[in-house]
Amino acid sequence: MLCEYLCAEAREAGFVSGLIALNCERADEPFAAPCAIFTSGELVVTVGNHKGVGGRNQEYCLAAAAKIAGSKRIVVGAVDTDGTDGPGGLKLPGAPDCLAGAIIDGYTMEEARNNGIDIYHVLDTHAASEPLWKLGCGIQATHNISVLDLGIILITE
Repeated sequence: MLCEYLCAEAREAGFVSGLIALNCERADEPFAAPCAIFTSGELVVTVGNHKGVGGRNQEYCLAAAAKIAGSKRIVVGAVDTDGTDGPGGLKLPGAPDCLAGAIIDGYTMEEARNNGIDIYHVLDTHAASEPLWKLGCGIQATHNISVLDLGIILITE
């Protein structure tokens, strides 16, 4: 367990978690690969003037994607355990109204670029749901009991 009570801005937590994953991948510190690293807590998003459709676990994953870009060994996932991450309002054919979170890897940034998606703009506007769903990275889950946000980082051999 990296942190049981991770309470921070989702974007910043994602950047830091991505960098920790890179450190594990490249230097076997603070954990030797292969390993799985877990976090829980309640991430937050300070929205400001932008009110895009997204959520804290989605932003966490996109921020981590920016840091692990090009890695062939890291996968990051995060979900809100009650099945809803953010306010909902996603209006795409076949998509749920609200995602529970996302799963990304070292190829996510390149896939986003290839699809005309600017991850940093998405983070700035808090509009993560649509790009994540279009990239096949969004997680849909059944509404259930909330036991905090759950983050998982996997570093393979």
